[in-house]
Amino acid sequence: MIRNWQTTLFSFFMAFLLLGSTCMAASGGVQVIRGATPIPNGDAQSPGDLTLTNGKLAVAFAVETGAPWGVARGGILDGAVVTDEGMQLDHLTLVDFIPNNWSSWPTTYQRVEVVKESPEECILKTERDWGQCELITTYTLGKGSDKIRIKTKMTNKGNKPVKDILSGYVLWCTGGSHFGPSGLDGRKEGSRKGTMSDWSTTYGRNWAMTIHAPYFDQFDYDGRDLYLKQTLKPGGSRTFDGWLQITPSGDLAPILEAETERRDLSTGQIKGTVSTKQGREIDTPYIVVKKNGQTYSWAKGSDGKFDLNLPVGSYTIYATAQDHAPSQSKAVTVKKGSTEEIAFADLSSPGEVTFKVTEKEDASPLDARLSISEGVSPVIGFMGQNIFYTDLDKVGTCRASLAPGDYTFEVRAGAPFTSKSKEVEVSIPSGDSVKAEVKIQPVTRPEDKNWYGADLHHHSDQLDGKTSPELLVRSQLAAGLDYIFLSDHDTTVNHFKIQKLARKRGVPFIPSIEISPSWGHFNAYPLELGREWTVDTSQADVHTLFDTARKMGARVIGVNHPFIKYGYFANLENNSTKGGFDSRFDLVELNGSVDYEKALKKAWSMWNAGSTTYLQGGTDVHDVMLESEVSGSMRTMAHIPGEMTVDNLIKAILAGHSYTTTGPLVYPQKVQFGETIAVSDGNSVSLPFKAVAADGLSKIELVHNGKVVQTKEYKKPAQNAELTFDVDAKKDGWVALVVTDTNEHAAYTNPIWLKTGK
Repeated sequence: MIRNWQTTLFSFFMAFLLLGSTCMAASGGVQVIRGATPIPNGDAQSPGDLTLTNGKLAVAFAVETGAPWGVARGGILDGAVVTDEGMQLDHLTLVDFIPNNWSSWPTTYQRVEVVKESPEECILKTERDWGQCELITTYTLGKGSDKIRIKTKMTNKGNKPVKDILSGYVLWCTGGSHFGPSGLDGRKEGSRKGTMSDWSTTYGRNWAMTIHAPYFDQFDYDGRDLYLKQTLKPGGSRTFDGWLQITPSGDLAPILEAETERRDLSTGQIKGTVSTKQGREIDTPYIVVKKNGQTYSWAKGSDGKFDLNLPVGSYTIYATAQDHAPSQSKAVTVKKGSTEEIAFADLSSPGEVTFKVTEKEDASPLDARLSISEGVSPVIGFMGQNIFYTDLDKVGTCRASLAPGDYTFEVRAGAPFTSKSKEVEVSIPSGDSVKAEVKIQPVTRPEDKNWYGADLHHHSDQLDGKTSPELLVRSQLAAGLDYIFLSDHDTTVNHFKIQKLARKRGVPFIPSIEISPSWGHFNAYPLELGREWTVDTSQADVHTLFDTARKMGARVIGVNHPFIKYGYFANLENNSTKGGFDSRFDLVELNGSVDYEKALKKAWSMWNAGSTTYLQGGTDVHDVMLESEVSGSMRTMAHIPGEMTVDNLIKAILAGHSYTTTGPLVYPQKVQFGETIAVSDGNSVSLPFKAVAADGLSKIELVHNGKVVQTKEYKKPAQNAELTFDVDAKKDGWVALVVTDTNEHAAYTNPIWLKTGK
């Protein structure tokens, strides 16, 4: 009874403190909150963590809580807008200083302290090491400000130069869309040359997180990482100035305003009205600004009006609104101190289309992915979609509200694996609805031959993922996959949600996790449902990570994208892994989002050494609403003679009875992949295969001990082919196939082992 009274009193006391904190924050005063962050959905939940807040924003620092992707502690883990109603949902995954292109290891210490704490201003300091370098970062937040100033001093304390490293701030968010720096022109990485701003933002309708990085000369991941390429001599140092800005909407005007003030740019004003062709005032218009032919910024209006300031220069601008056809563009020249008024009165109201996707022969409904290849494509992420999926319950049905106009949709239902994609032209009237029927003709049915597909690397909406559990299931079903698979970074939080959705459709679910230290990523599966990942990947070595995965039920550990900058094999070569080499992995991944040729050659060399480490195929999709990220576009096909269960799939891929493919399908007729065939001395062995490519076969290559020894080319592309390779073997070894279609999609098989006794 006494213990209950003490608990109640303590709870009341903590609530009183939090109420006082909230009142101070609401008044615009700055404060530091110690302990688990009050930011809703925040990840910083340890007693030693710190939250910095004022009346406009709140951020939480990873002091004791581990940071994502094995990054060292001390960076910003959570971030939210603060309104009159209090702290809103967390949308930040990580804002931090990265010393060299996602390498924050080796590091031996991380210290975070409050160096100034007053209602007017608070300053936090993080001290860390990176190899022979010292990193000191300060975070300063003033009363009423929507920006945190970030300043990092990097000093080489060693006796050797640190050469050609990429250092700077990164901005990674949960959910939302990304924009900037303006002028990237579709580039995902490279030089700053051609960019028109020095900031990068991720945003939603009611929030935006922006990093200002005036120092940067290199970028990566569409501008989420803003680096300076540098060399630090012994004793040398460099300071990086940046700002994290958190604003309460997807309006970029406050962000552009912050840049113009910081750079002291001269500006002029543009204002006006926005309405439809029928004269209806647009409640919430957006004005999109283009410069040098590329999107430069946009501004949010209200009640049919807009008002924005732009730096001096020449632009084209147009008005748009949710699912409306945009206005015609107008050229404007902004002069210092000028004001120009523009009326946009030609927007068109939304229309609606309902698709019905069925199989051509029996009219059975099909799960499908529909993407706009021609038509109105909104620039602002929350203003409309380019990608659609059929409904989870009403199979084969997709209803979409769109800007009126003429469209061409690409419809995929298992394409390009079991069928071809189909183009469908639709004209959508303003204020009305139309229907479109799409019939898909399958070219093969792998399940009839006991072959089943899974995308063995796929993310949902955790950390840098942007795909809801339901969209994950819908997108994987639209790809024609037979299993649902999930592997989020260092979390299992969505396993139960996706299992429930998969059961709804009677599809097996494979719960996985992508173990993600900064020196190597690994998929471990299948995991026991309900098991949480509790290991800090920034501290643990590879042996601890593997041991933990096995204890969670994993029978498979795959090495993901092994040769990228945070791939395990690449960092083994650089001697920068924690724990060195651990041979207890089972598969080598061919990752559909990166160049995988080196990974394939590595697997071949391992087979030459007699290893039975086979291939794993996965897409690494994070956002199924992007045209470039298609679930199942790299997949594993496994031969399962019995019931299609998770257990039988695992047995098949561990035995090598599988292959990876981005399109073509392969059916061995005599000997299964992963099996062994005896070859008599001086004799050859015949290996017959069937191959299918919905887009037409181009060539089939036979690989013997890592070298292409026979090639069958198809001058007239055929969807189906039967062929036999005669193989001579003078010693033990293996053969495998590479099957390529006319669009350069390819299948890479696991080996058939040759046993000669020599």
